[in-house]
Amino acid sequence: MQLIELRDICKTYTLGEVEVRALKGVSLDIAHGEFVALMGPSGSGKTTLMNTLGCLDHPSGGSYILEGEEVTKLSGDQRARLRNRKIGFVFQNFNLLPRTSALENVELPLLYASRLRTAERRQRVRKLLEKVGLGARMDHQPSQLSGGEQQRAAIARALANEPPILLADEPTGNLDSRTSREVLDLFRQLNAEDHLTIILVTHDQEVARSARRAIVLRDGQVLCDSTDFSRAAAALHGPEAAVRQDGPHSPDTVPPLRHGALVGEKGVVPPGLPRGARTMKRLLLWLVAGTVVVGAGAAGYRHFAGSWSGGNSLYRTGLVRRGDITLTVNSNGTVQPVLSVQVGAFVSGPIEKVAVDFNDKVKAGQILARIDPRTYKWAVSHEEAALAHERADLARVRALLAQALRNEQRALDLQKKKAMADADVEQAVTDRKSLDAQVQLAEAMIGECEAKTNLEFTDICSPVDGIVIDRKVDPGQTVAAQFQTPVMFVVAPDLEKKVYVYASVDEADIGLIREAQARQQPVTFTVDAYPKDSFTGRTAQVRLNPTTTQNVVTYTVVVESANPQLKLLPGMTANLTFQIEKRAGVMAVPNAALRFRPKPDEVSAADRAILDADDSDETRTAGGSPSRDRSRGYVWVLRDGRPAAVEVATGTSDKTSTELLSGDLADGQEVVIGTRTATAKSFAPPPPPPQR
Repeated sequence: MQLIELRDICKTYTLGEVEVRALKGVSLDIAHGEFVALMGPSGSGKTTLMNTLGCLDHPSGGSYILEGEEVTKLSGDQRARLRNRKIGFVFQNFNLLPRTSALENVELPLLYASRLRTAERRQRVRKLLEKVGLGARMDHQPSQLSGGEQQRAAIARALANEPPILLADEPTGNLDSRTSREVLDLFRQLNAEDHLTIILVTHDQEVARSARRAIVLRDGQVLCDSTDFSRAAAALHGPEAAVRQDGPHSPDTVPPLRHGALVGEKGVVPPGLPRGARTMKRLLLWLVAGTVVVGAGAAGYRHFAGSWSGGNSLYRTGLVRRGDITLTVNSNGTVQPVLSVQVGAFVSGPIEKVAVDFNDKVKAGQILARIDPRTYKWAVSHEEAALAHERADLARVRALLAQALRNEQRALDLQKKKAMADADVEQAVTDRKSLDAQVQLAEAMIGECEAKTNLEFTDICSPVDGIVIDRKVDPGQTVAAQFQTPVMFVVAPDLEKKVYVYASVDEADIGLIREAQARQQPVTFTVDAYPKDSFTGRTAQVRLNPTTTQNVVTYTVVVESANPQLKLLPGMTANLTFQIEKRAGVMAVPNAALRFRPKPDEVSAADRAILDADDSDETRTAGGSPSRDRSRGYVWVLRDGRPAAVEVATGTSDKTSTELLSGDLADGQEVVIGTRTATAKSFAPPPPPPQR
């Protein structure tokens, strides 16, 4: 019995009044333990076929049998259970949960589908991670893993429920060539050692060569199904290279490429085009191509002829301008409340009532929810009865104490008259002291019974004024306050007044950020929800705790911003621009002009000495010796068609221009920023234009 059997699978999508046929009668078989590559250009239907094989999409017609079970007759829930048991998915973008470890990501499918105990789950997950080479990295989060390691974790997650089929959708699309080879080697190992059936969806022929069988789709039909990759590659490159299929996988003939196409011995002939017309069609194509080439050559000649027409046009120039220069640092961050107060429960029990919802404004002391108080009311009644008992006992003991005091006094009087033995007097004193102690004990018991019970803790109240940004409970749900207080609500105070944006700034820029903070420079940012709005804030804090990810060190910078319209919501991604310094109305020279260095044979002898001095400075700097002041340099202007050096002193710089502190340059003057061609020094006349 085949693992997968498809017969005449069709899929039609309706877009308004237009019907799009994504799959047109696809039939194929896949056996246990096969390694299949599913190939085709964009729009060929390979993604639709993958979704059908993965039970993610329901075909419009045909039969799909997976291990003897007819999938097309199953409901959505039944397909989901089948998918969970029999199919593992590997995606191009990994789709790992960002704030959980690799071990927890791989364990996630087991939490939904498996009845294994925690220890057994963890043991299976560790074995999978060791199998894919992540035994020493299982406690790392995705941001701490390389791309290849993230894909290995995704493969381990797909294998968690031990499915017989692994569907991989462009698994190497985001990986470099070396890491791609490692992932493909892992696929081959799983196929060879575990007899895992792997279906690999790709457009990369080199990736497809890792499989043992290639299926080529075009226009929703199987164009080629072969174990000979050369045939599959030929079919992929065009309809004229369509090949016959081999093996037991499908019929001997290839389905027609388009409706009405004819299949002959030498390939596919489009309908309405006789074979004898091909030669004329090719001649026409060559004629059109030749015309395009000649036209491009003429346009190129006119362009370069203009460049050769004058000496100055050998160089690209920019202008010295007066304007504003702003030095900035860019970063990304996340909007969060200034304070998030987690409201929990001190007692356990079912939720009787939830009085607030998401986004509700609450006051300090306002009841947010109530835990069923019946158990605690019974405890109160019990304590009240015990209190009444202790009070009655106290009255009894006090009466006995009063009697004991009188007996003691009578005994002492009789002792003075020698009418009572000393032992009897001592007994009366002891009885009085014992009753004194009993009175104190009864008073203590009353105090214990008068102590407050847990009844008042069944009302869950807000400790602050704010907005409910998260609600984690519903009526009827049971909370258990044992070793850890369960969080029921998250309240954000002052969310309408201000928010914090937590930005991650590279260590190379943190010095500039601290300088800007000291000068109270503004910070502007945008969020994707309101791309036309610009928000302003200030740098509130530069935290000293570093974060290291793959040897990249960053620091958290906290930006404070007003939020009167409540547009900034927790979790939004902000694109920040830190203004470090702004210089208004200054002379500015293009940065490219400061980087430009002409060749020695293009300048005068005096300017050649400047170039030699610059080379000497670079040599000393490379050797560890001090060099000249980097705030001073040279720009080049054109004099008689030749670059001439002008010494300048520079100040603040942004991404395009640098402040000019001194130098013999005027507003609007041209400076050289580069050369137009690699042969700019050649003043030879241009070649003749190409002949038609």
